[in-house]
Amino acid sequence: MSMLALRQNANVELRGQKGIIQFATDNFVVVDFDEGGLKTLKDHDLADAIKDGVFKVLPRQTTAVITLTQSPQETHKYNVVKTTVEFMHSSCHPQSMETIKLAIDNAVSKHGRINGLLPSPAAAKRWYSKWIKCGQSVSYVLNKTKERRRSHFTNEHLNLIDEVIEREYLKFNGASVQETFDMYLAAFSALLEVNQRKIAQDNSVCNEVVTFKNMSRSAFYEYINNLEPYETDRVRLGVKAALKKYRSVNSPFITSRPLERVEIDAVHLNIAVKRLQPDGSFVLVRPIVYVAIDVFTRLIVGFTVDYSENRPGESSIAVANLIKKICNPVKKTRRGDKMYPLGGKPESIAGDSGKAFNAQIIQAMLQLHGIELYITQKASPWKKPFIERFFRTFKDQCCRKMPGYVGPRTRDTAIDFTLEQMAELTTDEFEDIAEYFFLEIYHNNPHRGLDGLTPLEVWNDIKETCPPQIPCDYESMTQFHPLQCSRVIQGHKGVAVHGLQYNCKELQVLFHKLERIKGKKGNKNVTVMHDTSDISSITVISPLDSHLIVVPCISRNVYEGLSLDEHKGKKAQIIAKRTGVVTKKALPRQSGTPNDKAKQQRKSQSAHDITQSLTQDENEQTMQSGIGMHKQNHTTSTKVHGTPIEVVKAKPSSNRKPSSRI
Repeated sequence: MSMLALRQNANVELRGQKGIIQFATDNFVVVDFDEGGLKTLKDHDLADAIKDGVFKVLPRQTTAVITLTQSPQETHKYNVVKTTVEFMHSSCHPQSMETIKLAIDNAVSKHGRINGLLPSPAAAKRWYSKWIKCGQSVSYVLNKTKERRRSHFTNEHLNLIDEVIEREYLKFNGASVQETFDMYLAAFSALLEVNQRKIAQDNSVCNEVVTFKNMSRSAFYEYINNLEPYETDRVRLGVKAALKKYRSVNSPFITSRPLERVEIDAVHLNIAVKRLQPDGSFVLVRPIVYVAIDVFTRLIVGFTVDYSENRPGESSIAVANLIKKICNPVKKTRRGDKMYPLGGKPESIAGDSGKAFNAQIIQAMLQLHGIELYITQKASPWKKPFIERFFRTFKDQCCRKMPGYVGPRTRDTAIDFTLEQMAELTTDEFEDIAEYFFLEIYHNNPHRGLDGLTPLEVWNDIKETCPPQIPCDYESMTQFHPLQCSRVIQGHKGVAVHGLQYNCKELQVLFHKLERIKGKKGNKNVTVMHDTSDISSITVISPLDSHLIVVPCISRNVYEGLSLDEHKGKKAQIIAKRTGVVTKKALPRQSGTPNDKAKQQRKSQSAHDITQSLTQDENEQTMQSGIGMHKQNHTTSTKVHGTPIEVVKAKPSSNRKPSSRI
């Protein structure tokens, strides 16, 4: 008769399942299997299993004990290193000197210094390199392994090398590697005596003889070559050059249906156009065209134009209006005689990282309607290739034929006249030409990316079989406006924005609800969303439940689509007719042109000659008389709703004619 001794906590295996014996007697055994849990095995079951060879006792394995106990000093250093490397890793440029300094300041502010010392940037850079190399393990970074040979370069020496490289090499148009090495040798020689004394002290303690010498040329070159390539070129060449150099396209943008991906962007054109004012005059403005293109069909699904009298800049107002036009399923042309072939809610929109495309109100509007927003990296046009390629086509085939367009400017070319002097088109004519090109020319041109088909042919082939368009609550989207401000509900008057009154029944109900809330100062303050391109209505966000209330304008002579500038111009005309005062709005000053500079020089020279030609007595007589004095009863300056207006009143005099200066 054979006998089997089973001990408690022994590792066993039954029919391929491993377990641990929890309790054992002569009649039964309780085994805790890894997958089946606790099971009771009787003595005859074990005997059969042993005879069949499906039960065996596993040999005892050696247990490794890892000491995890750390001293308070080690725990403190662990926290500092972890906070530093995680902050660097979360940054877009982890190994830049600016990021390293911010990471060290952040870690020290949270946990304090290490043994009273501030970590050096070189140490933080070494922490990060080891942390990345070993799978983001802080314990590996702090592990003190025994080295066979002591390094010739102490931490102070490495800090000196990093300081020279940061100061001389890592900057825009910085020194070459050889020049940086020469500067390092000069700095090393200046600190040689101090470092030699330190090495002598270390040798006396460690009973070793280590000579303090500079880094060789080959080692210095290798040290610089081990720097992060992108970070180095980003600092020395610039962000745009580094992005272009290290750009990579992992996969092409492939879409399977319309409106799956829509790319939007703005193009600044070197042309000036005329904008008609309410008084019949023209103001010269610069256009910025915002366009949205569908990636699958290459159809233009919306565009808008923004104008600026001064230096043109992209605005969130135009971006919000563009998104509204994209989501509008029924879009008519400006003349109303044709429809856009494609429209509706897109699944995703791709835009750049500019403030206009990345505004908070734009993100809230897209998030509320379930539209995904892709923000591309700065100076990365290849991440929106379709809209960038369309702008090249738009400039070459459309803008080049517009009167007054000068094309892209280069450093070696010059023009005889300014853009304002060459302006011929009005804003309406400019938009008509652009829209005609989009719908009639571009949509009917063969496209190489569409296998020689036109965008309209692709749409006509798939519009009957493609998935239905996702319904979009277009009315709720029109409630969003790109500008925000805080206003107080003025009782029964409602809300005032830009000198205009807005009121409705829902706003009054909200006012009475807020009025009942006692003990809260300023409880009638509400957030207002408005748009200067359309002042016919605003949207009030209820502070109680974040409900959106569309409030119409109750002021006179305000209609849908009226802009704030047009309203100010009309109001100034009404005031001029009522008071009988001649008004003239100042046109934008065109500074910097050769003609303006010559006129200014001639004017100043003429005034200088007149002053020099007069004697001292004549000068005093001129300044004391009414001719040389600016009297308040002749000329006054006023301001109507933020618009600079020069008002001149003609006051007859017995000695001189009425002034006709405007």
